[in-house]
Amino acid sequence: MLAVTLGAGLTTGVAGAAPGQGKPSAPANVNPAKRPVLDPAKIKREQAPPLSKAEMRAQAYDWVAEDGDSRVACFTADGKLSGVAELDRADSGPLAAAKSTQLCARAWPKSKPALDVPQVRPQDHYLGHHWAHNGLAHSQIYFVDHTGAKWPVTTATYKWNEAQGVDSYYESSCPGSWLHCVNVSEYNANDGIYGVTYFPNGWDSAGHNYEGVYVQLNNFTVTTSTQARKSTQHELGHVLGLAHRFDNSSCMTQGEAPPISSLPDAHDFDELYQIYNHGN
Repeated sequence: MLAVTLGAGLTTGVAGAAPGQGKPSAPANVNPAKRPVLDPAKIKREQAPPLSKAEMRAQAYDWVAEDGDSRVACFTADGKLSGVAELDRADSGPLAAAKSTQLCARAWPKSKPALDVPQVRPQDHYLGHHWAHNGLAHSQIYFVDHTGAKWPVTTATYKWNEAQGVDSYYESSCPGSWLHCVNVSEYNANDGIYGVTYFPNGWDSAGHNYEGVYVQLNNFTVTTSTQARKSTQHELGHVLGLAHRFDNSSCMTQGEAPPISSLPDAHDFDELYQIYNHGN
């Protein structure tokens, strides 16, 4: 394993290096040339001006409307956005108001969901927001794994690292506060949900995610290793910017595996290239 020392005893591996936790080691197809850039002097936070409260509310409504069966927007009593969530559900059909309310309360206490959002069929495979390059050639995402051996966060991260334009790294702790770190954890609830990706406070006027994005994977609903791989791969895909698909060849399709694939397909990787193939 190649590693970079970060002072105070911190180390981080290149893409494909597993910090342990009983997880499998990197498969042979990981690109060893994708090494993380950790020097804070080389990373320039490129955050656009924030959206106003009204603009953010409007964008959150539009975002939920594109996939109302699996997206929730949560707001405080005074109308401020607490965050939005993208779900991978075990059931189908319209998302029950009680389930949306439960999810908002669990993620952001005292927040409530927007329930008066119209239903519109998704038009593309892009969530509408992604990660800034921050002065680097590629956006770098560090998936920080807090799950047990059931959840293949390692192999899911390595698979997404095959994408062009965005680099995914597996870690057991965030290598630095100046980096895009995404915590991945597990929970246990009989809520009909395989996993959830949360985007606290949304994104800025350039569509760049604010920090603090995190993933939760549900031990109760996921009962097989195939589903665990699919749900992990699915939620990490949301983190990178992918929306739901309606094709069983892709892990980004919501629901059970099989018949849905537990892996991304060529269209998923092409979409990521299109999302990140720009200056920032």
